[in-house]
Amino acid sequence: MKLKELLEELEKLGKENDASVEQKDRKYLNITKDTGEFLAVLIKAGAVRQVLEIGTSNGYSTLWIASALPEDGHVTTLEVSPFKISKAKSNFKRANLDHKITVVQMGAVDYLEQASHLFDLVFLDADRASYIQVADQIVSLVRPGGILVCDNAVSHAEELREFIDFVNSTGGFTTTTVPVGKGEFVACKKNIAMPGGSNSLATECYPIGTEARMRSIATSLMFVGEQAGKAEEAIRFYTSLFVGSEIVDIQRYQAGEHEPEGSVKMAKFKINGREFMALDSHLDHQFTFTPSMSLYVECESLSEIEEIFRALIEGGSELMPLDNYGFSQKFGWLNDCYGVSWQLNLSNECVGESDNGHK
Repeated sequence: MKLKELLEELEKLGKENDASVEQKDRKYLNITKDTGEFLAVLIKAGAVRQVLEIGTSNGYSTLWIASALPEDGHVTTLEVSPFKISKAKSNFKRANLDHKITVVQMGAVDYLEQASHLFDLVFLDADRASYIQVADQIVSLVRPGGILVCDNAVSHAEELREFIDFVNSTGGFTTTTVPVGKGEFVACKKNIAMPGGSNSLATECYPIGTEARMRSIATSLMFVGEQAGKAEEAIRFYTSLFVGSEIVDIQRYQAGEHEPEGSVKMAKFKINGREFMALDSHLDHQFTFTPSMSLYVECESLSEIEEIFRALIEGGSELMPLDNYGFSQKFGWLNDCYGVSWQLNLSNECVGESDNGHK
């Protein structure tokens, strides 16, 4: 079915449904058509690729968002109602956009407590009273230069006043309220200016001192799908292979939380002195580990690279056998049994151990 026809159908259905249904949890409470058009313009103008939507309903707003994204774009959308999720998923399939959308049956408070990556755009259209409870988490998930949009900024201005005041008080956003639909509060997160003013794209900075510096950057490994629940096992395996490795901290889910008891909520560990993070997620993600992102290891001897390769390949898959490809003594590329990709290299400068004639 053509997207335009489906959107027109859902627009009409939403109005008819909300006029006839008395139960609030069965009302769709969709955005207006011009709000959908406004979101589409923001997404295309801002080169948005990753979107978090809080409040799926029957998927009307999600379709506006997903259809405006590039082919490699993706929407993660949150909804607590099984009834609405069922309707939304059906509409996503009808629009042939389900490959761009991940529906998470979870409230904003629970999701934001465990969310770990940044989004180009965060769109709020759910329980307005809950926004202020998780205001810190909401603003932290918007990447520098990204956009936060909140629906109903005019129609329910008083309900949103505390949240909007909080966003403005951070000093980290340029904000405005746009008179589109029910009113859209739009906040663009300021880029961080690098010390010395060398970053031409970062013209504004957060009020965090005379020099704006990141605290740290670490690789985070999320174990999903068949690997969900194996984060701790993988961490213990990795830290046993490399010198200078240790488990710094492991936080586990407790009984009654949204992930299985004992699975990893967040872990920090070091491999050869470099910090990594890991977590389990049993949600229905549409992604997993990929060789396009590898851990690259420079080894010091032939025996070391062979030993590490043998250990990592067990139960995994070989992408490039350990061999001499002309650019170094030895190189190998593999996916381990957890799906994590590794590239191992022994450079020509490492001459401390004989290669037994295989150079």
